Amino acid sequence: MMRFPFIEISGNEYELGMNFGKIFKADITENVKQAEQEMQDPSIQADFKIVKKKLETDFSQQLEHIYGRADGAGVDRDLYLLFLCYELWEDRNIDRCSDIIVKQDNQIIMGHNEDGPYTQQNSAFIKYNVDNGYYFDYSTPDALPGASFGFNSHGLVYSMNYMYIENMKRTSIPVWFVMRPIVECKNFQEIKEKLSNFETASGFHLNIFSEGKAYSIEGLFDKVEIKEIEDIFIHTNHYINETFDTGYTPPDSNTLFRLTKIRELLRRKKDKKLTVSDIEEILSYRGESYYNSILSEADMERNMTACTIIFNSEDKTYNLINRLEKKQHVFHL
Repeated sequence: MMRFPFIEISGNEYELGMNFGKIFKADITENVKQAEQEMQDPSIQADFKIVKKKLETDFSQQLEHIYGRADGAGVDRDLYLLFLCYELWEDRNIDRCSDIIVKQDNQIIMGHNEDGPYTQQNSAFIKYNVDNGYYFDYSTPDALPGASFGFNSHGLVYSMNYMYIENMKRTSIPVWFVMRPIVECKNFQEIKEKLSNFETASGFHLNIFSEGKAYSIEGLFDKVEIKEIEDIFIHTNHYINETFDTGYTPPDSNTLFRLTKIRELLRRKKDKKLTVSDIEEILSYRGESYYNSILSEADMERNMTACTIIFNSEDKTYNLINRLEKKQHVFHL
């Protein structure tokens, strides 16, 4: 199956999941083998029952999608659901992505590096055709839509940064379920409403463009902080808002380096109007190793930068640089 520039699927939530499960059958089967081992732990079993009950009450549509994925791949529904509830069993990899947002006059440029354990087989940019339009999402079997980057037919552009949380609230709502409704929102007010009453098991950071404005949203457990971007904004994989965490990152991490280096590279360009090419150049910065680079490449033997995306509000272009495929494609919103 050709996956570049995107795969297109349609239907209700269950049908979307079925199509997805068939595409990623091999990876979902491996996911379930891992979850099967975790489910043998009595404490995980007990916590899983609590979380599943909450999801059945408040996130039934997401469950339909997950059950469709499991059925499409021919695997056990509960085991695949457990795999997606990662806060119950896994301390995830600490580093993920880098973001730059620039507002200049009426123009907004958003740049995002999507880093992670991606391959050409376990990821794809997918167009989901739904009742109220469509949304594009860079999707993998280990998360739900909203966990990486994309845009929708209402003009919403988003990217999400994974946030390392040292002590997670295991039996609260898994973060992927909180992110999933965002991808279909029509405007920023709708996003605020969806994030107004929840308690997630971990945390997140969202970058949003909607109706000519850009926003940063940091979330942790039951708290959300929203900032409208007025000039230049940078984010990597630790909290910036002082009311959250103090920016704790484990030693085996380069999130602090990436944040500092992006600031430095932007300062060098302070006397000129920033362009899409400038943002791409910064997000492509490479040093001698993973620990002093913004771009993570395959030879570094770490989670690599699978894609770089740059959105320009001036001409409504969305440039997808797929580094796994070594190809580029421009979408017009």
